[in-house]
Amino acid sequence: LATARQVAGGQLDLHGLYHCPVEEARRRLTQLPGVGPKIANCVLLFAYGFQQAFPVDVWVMKALRQLYFPQRRPSPACLRHFVQTHFGANAGYAQQYLFHYMRTRGRRGREDRSEQRSTPALPAL
Repeated sequence: LATARQVAGGQLDLHGLYHCPVEEARRRLTQLPGVGPKIANCVLLFAYGFQQAFPVDVWVMKALRQLYFPQRRPSPACLRHFVQTHFGANAGYAQQYLFHYMRTRGRRGREDRSEQRSTPALPAL
């Protein structure tokens, strides 16, 4: 509610964020109550079109560690640096693919196990 009041009161110019560099826009958003790095990056990617923004949630963190760092557990700062240097200006697209990969891969694994169970045949109608 405090953030909505700040926006409504003009303390944050939401339209002005379009014209800021991504780091400045992220800094301004994370100064708002209740807005952390993940939410700021979601807003920058999905609302403002900053394609280099890279929201990190549990699924994306798992994907990065599994696909790029299987033998180690890099810190969040190391992962941020990796994302910036590896995916660059298209990090937001990469984030969507990583998220989708982890979500569907997990679901498919459960479906594959259920398909292996034998089910009784239904009578023909």
